[in-house]
Parts: sequence; structure tokens; C-alpha cells
Amino acid sequence: MRLLKDNGTIALFWNKPSPAEEDYSLHLEIQKVYEKYWPSTDKPLENNSERYKRISETIKAYGFRDLEVKLYHKTRKFSAEQYICLLNTYSDHRTMPKTTKQLFENEIKDTIKKNGDLFNIHDTIELYLARK
Repeated sequence: MRLLKDNGTIALFWNKPSPAEEDYSLHLEIQKVYEKYWPSTDKPLENNSERYKRISETIKAYGFRDLEVKLYHKTRKFSAEQYICLLNTYSDHRTMPKTTKQLFENEIKDTIKKNGDLFNIHDTIELYLARK
């Protein structure tokens, strides 16, 4: 079954949040809370150009052509409470054991509050457009 007609266009979006440069020390403090409750097994982050190239090659490997990559940027500002609300949109955060989740969230909130109750996030929204 074909989901996209010949010459149809596919649009794929990703949002890549990162801490604002001015809040990088706060980000490092938040990462200590993560390590306490959620020791990392992540691989090192790839740089953006490697990421764009890898995704573009994957799209082309599925038979898409005329690929365009567009990047959009914005900044979001979060209070401690708002940041916890954001974290609760992520399935892996929502499924943490209840007692651990409460401790984790309280420490994240305390960390942000002691740093002025504001955490700035820079978003890069990636758009990949291609034709079948």
C-alpha cells in the first residue's frame, strides 16, 4: 500500500531544544539531578551538520528527491513549574515511578528556582521537505 502519491510531498519536523548560552551553568546543575535519578547511557551527541546529513541521506534512501532542509529558531522561557510541565510531555518522564518522579521533579524545580526561577531554551526546528 502506498501512502504518498508520485510527486507527493513529505514534510518531516523535529524540534531540537538546547539550553540558552546564558543558562548553561543552570543546565549543568539540572544535568546533575538527571544523573542522580537517571544515570545516562546516551551516546555522545552528534553535531548538527552530521545530524542533517544523516537524516537527509535516510530520506533519499527511501526514494525521495528534491530534498530541502529548513531551520527555524526560537527561544522559550520557563519558570520551574512550566519546565516541569514541559518534561511531563515526554513519555519517558511520564512513566517514571511515582515516588522517584516526585523527588526528581522537586529537585529540578528547586534548582531552577534558586537560579532566578527562569530557564531559557533555544529551539531549532528542523523541516525536511522532499518529493516522492
